[in-house]
Amino acid sequence: DQTAWVGPNDGMLVIDLATDGSAGPDGQIDQTKEIAFSLWKTEDERQAELREKGIDDTGRPITDLEGLRHAFDSNGDNILDAWDARWSEFRVWQDADQNGIAGPGELLTMSEAGIRLIELMPSKEGVRQFADGSAITGTSKAQMTDGTKMLVGDVTLAFRPSLT
Repeated sequence: DQTAWVGPNDGMLVIDLATDGSAGPDGQIDQTKEIAFSLWKTEDERQAELREKGIDDTGRPITDLEGLRHAFDSNGDNILDAWDARWSEFRVWQDADQNGIAGPGELLTMSEAGIRLIELMPSKEGVRQFADGSAITGTSKAQMTDGTKMLVGDVTLAFRPSLT
């Protein structure tokens, strides 16, 4: 199988789940739902949320920021931060050796990564489709503990299964 991937200097937001998929970090990123937040929200849930706001967006896939907001923004402020119930389970994965396995030193807590909060409402600024099928579907910002801001990409990574 082939999957598009982030660069060695990029960080990817993940949630570190227990081996059985329940809450509680196990130090491994080996479940699809740990990196694909779009899987945490059903299409019906997304459509219901949009209908409440008077928006018809039928047919557009759920993005990871939408899934993240729906599943983990427990106080409903459109921000992921320490005020949200599962904040302590989130990690930034910087796959420095590019092997697709979260090795020693590659998973940082939000505090270790210097992230105070992530805005969960993406803008269309920076939207881009890549030749391999990957896409940046929106962008937002993360506020760092030093007060600076960093760009966040709502990204879809291309995947091609093996022919064998």
